[in-house]
Amino acid sequence: PLSKTFESVVAVDVSRTMLDLARKSATEIDNISFIETNGMQLEGIDDNSIDLASSFFVFHHMPTLDAIKANLSEVNRVVQPGGAFIIDISYRRGGWWRTKRGTGFPIIPRRLLWMLPWKLSVWIATRRKKVVGGTVNTWFGAKPMSTNKIKNIFTECGLTVEAFVPSISPRNIVVIGRKS
Repeated sequence: PLSKTFESVVAVDVSRTMLDLARKSATEIDNISFIETNGMQLEGIDDNSIDLASSFFVFHHMPTLDAIKANLSEVNRVVQPGGAFIIDISYRRGGWWRTKRGTGFPIIPRRLLWMLPWKLSVWIATRRKKVVGGTVNTWFGAKPMSTNKIKNIFTECGLTVEAFVPSISPRNIVVIGRKS
């Protein structure tokens, strides 16, 4: 869909398989380029060359806070001054995952916290076998963060957060902003 709005689109992924699937689905679109990365750097993308950086359902797979910071610093490097970003990231709602009514986030009674899918996901993820190379399966990534921590991390990486909006994932929040 972005190829219909923008002059050119750069699709980035760590998975060659996902990039191959994307190429197959975009065979008749000529303004998309595909780049396989190492997950920490956006090699092949020039400094200050992107108008909008967009990432959905990716950051919650990053294994550590350092990996998240490295990727946000790369977003800062490639986005032009005044350019924008829209990034979906793991989010921990304040007050035991409770929020005010009408914000788009559900209120979860304390007595039902043990039923949260996130807790189940963490439990499952921490009990998986180690994969080749001794690394732990990082499907669930780094721990969710509060909006204050998210804002501080984005700021530390040179990005200005302008808004938080609900994600379609109950575990995530969408961060919208500009390069400082």
